[in-house]
Amino acid sequence: MRLLLPLLVIGFMLGCRQKGTVYRPLDSDPVRIAAALLMYHQATGEYPSANQGLPALINRPDDLPFEADWKQVLEEVPTDPWGNEYRYSPPSGASPATFEIRSLGIDGIASEDDHVTTFRAGSIEQIN
Repeated sequence: MRLLLPLLVIGFMLGCRQKGTVYRPLDSDPVRIAAALLMYHQATGEYPSANQGLPALINRPDDLPFEADWKQVLEEVPTDPWGNEYRYSPPSGASPATFEIRSLGIDGIASEDDHVTTFRAGSIEQIN
């Protein structure tokens, strides 16, 4: 009986690995990125633009006004469990109250099966 549980866990992990399932929670990175985006917003008064993207959390964007109080809020932008960079969609005219963090998934291609986390602007409250 003592060996049964570890064998079941190992079997489950091997089975999941074959199906492309990951063990690291995919929800923790988007929340961490959203918190960093909120700190950026509080410091500069705006979210990074689509062109600035998530690298604005690490390096001061060249087009950020001089008077903006920028500070580095992440050491590095985390990659998703498959090693792909997360995609960021800032608040925009179409949806000024939300922003999205997207994982392209195991295939690394934008598609309907991507993991998208939508946050309410000004907070780290998840909408989905």
